[in-house]
Amino acid sequence: MPAWDWARENGIDPMLLLQGTGLDGDQISDTKCLLTTVQHYRLVNNIIALGSDRAMGLEIGRRAHLSSIGLLGMMMLCAPTVRAALRVGATYAPVAGSLGKLTNRDEADGFAIIYSAPPVGASLRRYLTEDIFSATLAYLAELMNEAPPGEGQCGWIRKIAFSYKRPARARDYEERFQCPLEFGAKVSCMWLEPELVEKVPVLANALAFEQCLEMYERLLVDMKEEAVIVSRTRDIILRDPSKFLSVEEVAEAVALPPRTFQRHLARSGASFGGVQADVRRALAQDLLCNSTLTVEEIAARLGYSEPSNFRRAFRSWLDVTPTEYRLAVTSRH
Repeated sequence: MPAWDWARENGIDPMLLLQGTGLDGDQISDTKCLLTTVQHYRLVNNIIALGSDRAMGLEIGRRAHLSSIGLLGMMMLCAPTVRAALRVGATYAPVAGSLGKLTNRDEADGFAIIYSAPPVGASLRRYLTEDIFSATLAYLAELMNEAPPGEGQCGWIRKIAFSYKRPARARDYEERFQCPLEFGAKVSCMWLEPELVEKVPVLANALAFEQCLEMYERLLVDMKEEAVIVSRTRDIILRDPSKFLSVEEVAEAVALPPRTFQRHLARSGASFGGVQADVRRALAQDLLCNSTLTVEEIAARLGYSEPSNFRRAFRSWLDVTPTEYRLAVTSRH
């Protein structure tokens, strides 16, 4: 895990990264472990806090390896062209745990990799964007088995645009990407040289690529089957989100002993607390976007006796207050 490597290199206990996630080291190192949205945000917030004012997304992304994203990384390594590797990477990124949306297409400025961050606070959005583009550069180096172009060279990337204002550590961006940069753009986008995406990765193997694709599709089926218990848990919580149900109550509803119930959740990369938080986060976002309910009324609907507790929870999920989130979303329309 890239964040693990960063922590060890900087003399930081890697377990500090997992504070508040409900996960342990064995779970996070399992390539089949899928973090809930809330767990992922908590992990990223921990990284940002430990990194102080550094451009942490760039540092973590620099350490990315295709092997760290399991079968998807293997499939990208075997792809017949860099273009094919990037396309399957974008298609299956959400399954591999990526937050936000990745798309790519051919444009006049080159092969575009467009990243749309989820509606979160500024620090989280900046981190996620830094990480996705820095990791893309690391993946390209791995696909080509060569170092990225050095200072003063722009052999891979034509330019990058970021959908936020110029950060204090912009110099770190310049050193990492070695290409023209734009801040305050409408969307975040990395444009690659057309010649690069047509190149053949050093481990390209058409047969292995097709086999990996078939295996990945089967893996998705298995993951969906394992995720049934997670889906049932969400349904039970959704019946009355104003109640904070216990593990025992939900386990009884799905006709499983509590320990067995929690083991099923763990096999799907989830935890009971994480699923509960995910449900409330999703409901809160929907109500803030699509209703005229006040923050206090939404808090009550989600089982919070004190609005301050809801505000605290919402900030821990998305790094913004409910009011800030509502203003950010409504200002886009």
